[in-house]
Amino acid sequence: MNKKEKRTAEENDLLARVYDLILNTQTLDDERSKLIEFKNAVESGKDFEQQIMNLAEDLRQLAVYKFKDKETLSQEVGKFYMDISTTGLLKKNLGIGLTSLSFLAK
Repeated sequence: MNKKEKRTAEENDLLARVYDLILNTQTLDDERSKLIEFKNAVESGKDFEQQIMNLAEDLRQLAVYKFKDKETLSQEVGKFYMDISTTGLLKKNLGIGLTSLSFLAK
């Protein structure tokens, strides 16, 4: 399997997980909304990697918002967020994120 085929398989696996999360009855409405936005963007042909980064950021912001109210993401969405935020799919913007954080630390 070459790199392109492997990447396509990984993208398809992630998209299948998103479909499962959308249908999962334990997924909360605000989480489902973010997942549907991602699914629709990818299905309309937008760049998968950019959209997965956007989804990770949306879920991160949602988790922070919920944290202030002493709530959390649903269990499966939380696992999914951890997976997408720690895979190589987000490595592209790691330097940008670290630079942004350095400004916040000042």
